[in-house]
Amino acid sequence: MSQQLQIPENKVAAELSRFAADGLLTAISVATWDRRKLYERSPASDRYWQAGYQLIEQAAAEEALRIGIGAGSALQEYLDRVHAG
Repeated sequence: MSQQLQIPENKVAAELSRFAADGLLTAISVATWDRRKLYERSPASDRYWQAGYQLIEQAAAEEALRIGIGAGSALQEYLDRVHAG
């Protein structure tokens, strides 16, 4: 995530820790030798993540209207860029 977003690892880790502290993420158990801390969405936080996705959909639709493409295309372009590896 750090590389993809071009943000220092310590900044990403701090934000993920805040999400976990607020109950939005749950730490996943990893091997004791693995220093990474992995997270997954907390089941109780579904409404939060759904609201975030709706905001992304709305922003994509507004951008699509602005540049004259379909909203679905704009959303897919955003998701492709965010998840490009």
